[in-house]
Amino acid sequence: MFVQVFIKNKNEYRRAALIRVKEDYKIFDLKVVLEKHTKIPVEHQNIRFFDAVLKDEYLLCKVAKKCKADLFAFNNEEVFSRIQFLDNVEHRCQSMLKLNDHKMNMELPNEVRPQIVGMAGGYSRESGSSVTSSSGLSSKRSCFISTCYPKAERKACVSADTCHVKCCDGEDNRPPYARIMPEDRRFGVVITNEECPCDCDFNCILEFMAEAFHTAQDVASLSFSQCTPVAEFDCSLLLVAEDSDSSDWLLRVARPMCPPYRCTSFIKHFDLVRSIFVIPMIVERRLCNVFQIFENQNCGIDTGKWCVMEMAPLDPCSDSYASKVIFPDSTNYEIVAYIDNESKEYIENHCSKIKYITWHLPVDFPQGLSCT
Repeated sequence: MFVQVFIKNKNEYRRAALIRVKEDYKIFDLKVVLEKHTKIPVEHQNIRFFDAVLKDEYLLCKVAKKCKADLFAFNNEEVFSRIQFLDNVEHRCQSMLKLNDHKMNMELPNEVRPQIVGMAGGYSRESGSSVTSSSGLSSKRSCFISTCYPKAERKACVSADTCHVKCCDGEDNRPPYARIMPEDRRFGVVITNEECPCDCDFNCILEFMAEAFHTAQDVASLSFSQCTPVAEFDCSLLLVAEDSDSSDWLLRVARPMCPPYRCTSFIKHFDLVRSIFVIPMIVERRLCNVFQIFENQNCGIDTGKWCVMEMAPLDPCSDSYASKVIFPDSTNYEIVAYIDNESKEYIENHCSKIKYITWHLPVDFPQGLSCT
C-alpha cells in the first residue's frame, strides 16, 4: 500500500511525496514527512478523517482499512495537506513526484521509479491527467487536475475489472430501469404498443429482433447491458444497450414495426428534462450511491429515471471555477443529467437546490435544449 501526499498551495494541491507504507508506520511518521515538506512542526499538525482527529499512535495500515476517504492535515484549523491511500500505484491516473526521504526509510519502491517525472516543485505538461470518464466512480480513487488542460488532453480512469457487472443496488420493488447505472440509462430503448396499450405480450417483438440479428452485418459490434438487457414495465418493453451505436441500431431496426408499436429512446419516453449541477465528491462513490443520498435527504425526488450524459471534474484553471465549485478541498464533478419532471418541480419549489450531506447544491435547468 502507498500514501500520496499533496501540499496545498492557495486553492490547488501539488504532489509532494509518494510513500510506501510498512506495517509499523504510524500517523506520527506521516507528520514527520509533512514537516519536511511544509516546515510545520509535528506538534502543530492535526490529521483528520472528517471531524475525527487521528492520534499519533494509530497505525497507517489500519487507518487505510477503516477510512475509505482521503485524510486532511490541519495547522491551526487551516488545511495544508491532503493524504490519499493507494492500493496500487500502477493503476493511478496521475504522474508522481520523486521523494527523497531516505532517513525515514519511506522511499519510493524500485518498481515505481521508472514512472517518476522528476520535478523541483510545480507542474509540467507531461505530469498531469484528469477524469472525463462517464463512469468515473468505478475506480477506487479519482484523478486530480494538476494543471490547466484542454478537454481533449484529459485522460480517463479505466476499471481493471472488465468482468464486473455494474448495477445499482436497491429494493426489489423498484422498476427494472432503476437498477441500471444512471450513466447507462441513456442507452435504453422503450417499445410500447400504440394500437393496444394494454397488450403486454412482447414475444413477437423479441422474435422480430432475433431475425434482425440474423441478417445484420454489424451485429458483432453491438453491445448490450449485462445488468438489465431486457425487461418489462407498465406494459412497455425496455432494451438497454451499452453504447450509443447499439442503441441507435435498436431504434433503426424497430422502425418497420411502427405502427402499431412505438419505439423511442429512454429519455424521450419519459420526457426527461436537462439539468446541470455540481457534486463535491468527498468520498469516492458511484453515482447510484450519491443519488440514493439525494433521495434520502429530499423526500420528493426519485432518481430512478435520471440519465447522466456527462460527468467531468471542474477545472481549477477555468474562469467559471470559482462560481461553480462547492467544496474546494474535494474533487468537484459537474453533472449533466436528464431528470423527470416530478423531480424538476420539487427542486424548483425548493429554491432550485438539492440537499446533499451538508450542502445545498444549485441546479440549473437550461432552456431551449433538448436531447437528440
